[in-house]
Amino acid sequence: MHAYARRHATAIFLWKAGTWLHLSARRLDGWLAARARSREDASILAAMSDRELRDIGLDPSRADQAQWVGDWRL
Repeated sequence: MHAYARRHATAIFLWKAGTWLHLSARRLDGWLAARARSREDASILAAMSDRELRDIGLDPSRADQAQWVGDWRL
């Protein structure tokens, strides 16, 4: 098995920075996807009638709050 050995401080720093950037990009992508899903869910709820909301167990007066509450879910 072959492993890459980093011998210089600059190479070690760049390797760690690249790893950190990769992980940060993955978390940001996940957060943005969750935010987009939340917006889609809020628009679907806004399009539903009061009867449809009651059928799925939601109080129609609370359906408007889903827009700002859902945006913070990760």
